[in-house]
Amino acid sequence: MSKTAIACASGSFKGIFVHGVLKAFEENGFYADAYAAASSSTIPAVFAASKAMGNQNSFSYWQKMYDEFQSNGFDIAQSILNRIEELTPLLLKNRKEDSAELIIGLSEVINPEAIELTQGDGARMLGKELLLATRKKDNSWAEANLRKVFASTAAQTGDIQINEQNLKEVLYATTRMLHAWKHPATVNSRPMIDASYTCSCAAIEMHERGFDQVIAIIPEIGPVAHNFFNTLFINDEIGDKNIQLIQPPFDLKNIGIDYLKVDKEGFQKGFTIGYKAGIAFLGENL
Repeated sequence: MSKTAIACASGSFKGIFVHGVLKAFEENGFYADAYAAASSSTIPAVFAASKAMGNQNSFSYWQKMYDEFQSNGFDIAQSILNRIEELTPLLLKNRKEDSAELIIGLSEVINPEAIELTQGDGARMLGKELLLATRKKDNSWAEANLRKVFASTAAQTGDIQINEQNLKEVLYATTRMLHAWKHPATVNSRPMIDASYTCSCAAIEMHERGFDQVIAIIPEIGPVAHNFFNTLFINDEIGDKNIQLIQPPFDLKNIGIDYLKVDKEGFQKGFTIGYKAGIAFLGENL
């Protein structure tokens, strides 16, 4: 039997586009066997995996988090932690026996010196250095100090099993960008940082895990970067793999949605664009 996975890419507040696509899928009865997510796309993916997108009022989660971020001294990490604390009971309640597999990307820090840096006072400076490294497509630090890890509700060898005890940890750790997130992250006492440092969108990985069809939802235009450092692009790796891409028709920055800055009504506009993209995809492929 053919199996389908939906891989949702990172993109900070641009993730509202992913949310809109998933909402369109659910309202039209289209479900996948697994939902993979990285960083900001994780919360909508968790709801989608449980067929519970209807339990979120469209873009209210995003707006609430952004409003708090604007009012708390721009502590994005604390805003995310507060939303996770608020939503986790609902997320757990919605999980059922027939819920799809949920797969969440993480970047595990594996070397002692790097652990000290990422979990301590040096994290912000390191994060800024890694931002500069993206311009050079230099992922040497990540290759030396990080390991790509997946947490899953149906864990394979090498995965972390998602359970009630570590769900909050996983939800936060996948988002933790070093240059702006003040609070360190661990999962099962293992130090973690944002999934994007090793895998921004797990489309290729979902194909490798045995899914016949992979739909990748990306809130960016142009070539799809596999990781934060732009050293691999999913478009170049598709080949004979059955991977389909859903992207916005233009840069969401044009309607006031950037990574950590959103204009008034930006979330509503971004959600609508995502929803329309989801409807268009279904019309072309089903």
